[in-house]
Parts: sequence; C-alpha cells; structure tokens
Amino acid sequence: MAIVLTAVMSAEMGELSVAQKPEKLLERCKYWPACKNGDECAYHHPISPCK
Repeated sequence: MAIVLTAVMSAEMGELSVAQKPEKLLERCKYWPACKNGDECAYHHPISPCK
C-alpha cells in the first residue's frame, strides 16, 4: 500500500512542478538583452542579437 501511495504522490508532485512553471510567450522580450528578469521573464529571449 505504501508503494502505491508513494507512486501516486510522486506523480502528483511531478505534475505540480510542470503546472507551476510558466510557459514562455512567443513574443520577443522588448527589454532583451538588458531584461532584469532573466530566465524568469515570460517573454522569449533570443540566443543572439536580431539583425
């Protein structure tokens, strides 16, 4: 019984961590590369400067 409960709790915790992570918006961050939010920013940060 304890093994089943542990598996269920682990699955629920995994789902919570995924659900709590905000999804990135497809729109480019207008403050990049000087964005103060860094990885926490909800907007897309390009890998290299746009041309």
